[in-house]
Amino acid sequence: MDEVDVQLCLLLISNSRRTFRELGAQVNLSVNAVHRRIQSLVEAGIIRKFSAHQSIYVIRGLLVLVFGKCTQVLNDSITGELGANENTLVLLAASGNQLYVMGLLRSIHELDSYTRFVKDTTGMMQPDVGILFRQYLWNIPASDPLTVSPLSTDQTDLAIIRSLHYDARKALVEVATEIGASVQTVKRHLDRLINNSGIQLTIDWQPNYSSEIITFLHIQLKSQFDRDAFLTTLKQKQSPRLFLLWTFSNLPQLVIAWVWTKSMKELQDFTQELEDPTIETITPHILFTGSTFETWRDHDIYKPRKL
Repeated sequence: MDEVDVQLCLLLISNSRRTFRELGAQVNLSVNAVHRRIQSLVEAGIIRKFSAHQSIYVIRGLLVLVFGKCTQVLNDSITGELGANENTLVLLAASGNQLYVMGLLRSIHELDSYTRFVKDTTGMMQPDVGILFRQYLWNIPASDPLTVSPLSTDQTDLAIIRSLHYDARKALVEVATEIGASVQTVKRHLDRLINNSGIQLTIDWQPNYSSEIITFLHIQLKSQFDRDAFLTTLKQKQSPRLFLLWTFSNLPQLVIAWVWTKSMKELQDFTQELEDPTIETITPHILFTGSTFETWRDHDIYKPRKL
């Protein structure tokens, strides 16, 4: 997986229905070259599936990250128990028995019980809990959660999401046949969902299947410095090696950065390059493995709804 592959994956994370032509224009490659690269990523298990989901903005869900050092080594039993909980979305295991469990909650009222569930299941010592505010993908504009207006979805919208759920790149004519609508109707509804942040079109991405090193850098800012100003500077000067950033509404001085490097030496050099008067500490945790799970959001699209 090289820099171009990383950028292709990020583009697909933000919209997995991007055409090969659109992707090629972004990375300056031919359609055939893009197709070959994506096929190789699929065959290597780095891209597991192209999926569609109701947008977080539509369901008004709350994304939280419970993370910390665990007393137990992650095993299939723990993974299975975490994944069986309808709120668990992502599980990531890193060096030093560091675990990251991302949950999708219906409301803030579920936060305490879900945190206790994760702590008891994993043996996590003094877990940190972050309420996800923004996820930044390198060089890709992000929706502002403060400005997105909730979108009302109808039965046709839900039928389209169900059709694309496990195959987000499905042709519109196939979707139309499945749901019993015209291609024009499907296109109109899908365009509306995309343009109004009503649907999440993404991929199940497993970068740990590559031969490169994926690291989570916990960047703790000094209390007197502004996070937004730091992020602006950071995004301007860094390459795709720093390809994803998490920020939290309740942890304003913490930024968790995903970093892609080819060697430990490159990681060390990169971390040193990040050193800045605004930063209190930088703590690295190397990704070992990851799992994604279906949540109540996915189950809900198959439940009958009143007209």
